[in-house]
Amino acid sequence: MNFKNYLRLIGIAIFVGLSLTLTACGSDDEDSDEVSVSMSSVNFSESGGSQSIQVISNTKWTISGNPGWLTISPMQGSNNGAFSITANTNTEKSSRNCVLYINAGSASAMVSVNQSGKVQENKITITNNSTFSLYRFRVVFVNNKNEELTDRDFGTLDPGTTITADIPTAAAEFYMTTYNQMWFFSPNYDISYTYLSLSTAEIGNWSANSSANRYPKASSAN
Repeated sequence: MNFKNYLRLIGIAIFVGLSLTLTACGSDDEDSDEVSVSMSSVNFSESGGSQSIQVISNTKWTISGNPGWLTISPMQGSNNGAFSITANTNTEKSSRNCVLYINAGSASAMVSVNQSGKVQENKITITNNSTFSLYRFRVVFVNNKNEELTDRDFGTLDPGTTITADIPTAAAEFYMTTYNQMWFFSPNYDISYTYLSLSTAEIGNWSANSSANRYPKASSAN
């Protein structure tokens, strides 16, 4: 083999080696799955709501880890896209959270979702649903030792009238009294839900004691 042929073989070998190297690098780039999201965490208030998340990817992706209190749409996509997260109203006092996984082949991204619990009501709304007026209408809150915390006189509560009473922090029970002008010997008597209604937000927080017309705080409201 003369020197020229030798150099020619070396040149061919170098060219083939470089071609194989470049081809291999190109294959790695094409086969590498990628996915990322525009937000890694989402926070909702107790009332819920919706939030859109952008997905940046070079392949097909699917979403997993969805709990029953969230609605995800769509649950899958391809390449760059987006999905929405909608949270239902949280009727519980405890907060809740989950982690959504966006899976794209060998790659994945995560979005943590948090929702606060129901805010404790600090007022109670009472409406006179009867056809007669309630005179010297009072709302009394007591603690768990039956010690009086507040005693507010709202005056006359006419039919259809609504009043709002502040709930003391340590309140464990409340009762309502009114003055009946026809009852000369027992002018003050307890009045029950028969003629009254509480606000929707409070119905589940107070339970009636029908024997005494007193309304202790429900265990679920503590």
